[in-house]
Amino acid sequence: MTCFDGTPLHYQYWSADEGSQPHPAIVLLRHAGQPEHYMGGLVADLRLPCHQIFSLCLRTSVSATNQACLHPAVWVRDIDEFVTQIKLIYQIPLHQMIIVGEDIAALVIAAWLHDYAPQLKAAILVNPLLRFPHWWQSGGDAKGYPQPHDLCRSALIRPRQRLLAGGKGSPSTILSRESREQLSEMVRRIRFDAAAIYMPIVMLINEQASSSVLKAQYDFFNQLGSRYKRINRFSSQRLKINRQLLTDRIRLVIDELMPTHSTLPLLFDADQHGITKQEFDQLVAPERHWLKRLQWRLSRALLKHVGVFSTGIQIGLTHGFDSGLSLDYIYQNRPTGCHWLGKRLDKIYLNHRSWQSVRQRKVHLEALLLIAITYLQANHQPVKILDIAAGNGHYLLDFIKQHRCHIDHVLLRDFVTANVQQGLSTLEAQQLSSQVSFEWGDAFDETSLAALPQDRTIAIASGFYELFDNNVQVIRSLKGVAQALAVGGFFIVTTKIWNPNLEFMARVLSSHKDGQAWTLRRRHQLEIDQLLAIAGFHKVAQRIDEWGIFTVTLVQKVSRHL
Repeated sequence: MTCFDGTPLHYQYWSADEGSQPHPAIVLLRHAGQPEHYMGGLVADLRLPCHQIFSLCLRTSVSATNQACLHPAVWVRDIDEFVTQIKLIYQIPLHQMIIVGEDIAALVIAAWLHDYAPQLKAAILVNPLLRFPHWWQSGGDAKGYPQPHDLCRSALIRPRQRLLAGGKGSPSTILSRESREQLSEMVRRIRFDAAAIYMPIVMLINEQASSSVLKAQYDFFNQLGSRYKRINRFSSQRLKINRQLLTDRIRLVIDELMPTHSTLPLLFDADQHGITKQEFDQLVAPERHWLKRLQWRLSRALLKHVGVFSTGIQIGLTHGFDSGLSLDYIYQNRPTGCHWLGKRLDKIYLNHRSWQSVRQRKVHLEALLLIAITYLQANHQPVKILDIAAGNGHYLLDFIKQHRCHIDHVLLRDFVTANVQQGLSTLEAQQLSSQVSFEWGDAFDETSLAALPQDRTIAIASGFYELFDNNVQVIRSLKGVAQALAVGGFFIVTTKIWNPNLEFMARVLSSHKDGQAWTLRRRHQLEIDQLLAIAGFHKVAQRIDEWGIFTVTLVQKVSRHL
């Protein structure tokens, strides 16, 4: 197997006994501090002869040819790639897989469940690493500091290299300071937003851990959105004498999970109640705390009087920070402004993680577009693209010009007449009118979308559904798109599943809607997956930026009957 960047995925496989009844497959995720040859002993200790068992190690470099520092988000994507490939190669459906990981591997599994929402049988998290020591968060080393028990000893496999405290092959030598900060940020994100994890979860935690570590683990467990969740404690002192105690516990957990059916909550009405609805209601309500009101008032004043020196901030203040003009400027990523101060402010503005994630969203969208185009061409099908809410269309034109020999036709639509007129002018100026059409259209009008000729093989909704919290509207649009697509056609949808700056956006920044506050209700990935499924789409692939803010999902129309 190979990863998305060509790096080989080395894994171990133990087949089930011949003649045994089908049982869920077990996926063991290990980190670099757990030697490969110990996995065989672990599998033997688990005594699960009726299960197919896979073991994957978190890699220690970006790729086989690039030994640069590794970003933690690569691990999350590696899990997704690995599970997808064993699903295809071994014909094992996701709902027949149980994934198991310890400490940092358990953290990476939790991030994968949060970001990709795979519909697994269950996940078993052994002593998940949800709190780092202060020296590690600050990017220092462990010299002179006592070694935290939970970072330096493995309950499952011993002896083990010190994972985070240093040593050859440990993440403290693998990860750069920036990557360490990103891993710490991943911990904060997963702990804060544990409600977005709906898959069945069983946690095994060390009762000898420090109170702060136990608090972090219990907080995470209590906030999980899972309907089926269990937590068990074990004693590390007893494990020093007999490791088999924990492997027996894991085997019992797997046996308990066998008869259970993964019952995920239906999130079609998440716009009416639930965690993201509560969050949204707080954003649209007036600020109640006078100190925060003062903070937001000062922030708006500072932005208004100092931000005008920055071209990007000035565009946002004038047209809305979520406007097409603002996004075009973000995509260009060339700092300009009045004097050196303006350029400096503009550079800081453009380098904010929210805008970096927007640019990464565009990269991921283009990557998934190429996957869809390659598939269609391999199957001798036309490449006819529909963008249901294209704005002025500028964000897509560079891709069209670069790949125009592979594209038969593109239809761009938008609800704003000014965007349509500007788009038509751009098409004329760039001599694309023979291949690209631009027309007015309402992306929420199911009848209008269904009336389009059913010849489109790729549809796009980029940066659109995030702006609207109403799921009834979104479902109506999705069903319209499904009717406009040919059977087997692809649909690429972007979603904002996380943003730590939602409150700042709502209290300080203005939107394109006549200067109103920029308020958004984010959607968990499981929510958008379910909305797409009800419209007749099947998930094919997904991408997410390294900050966990935007996902880009590629789905395929699977039925004529919606």
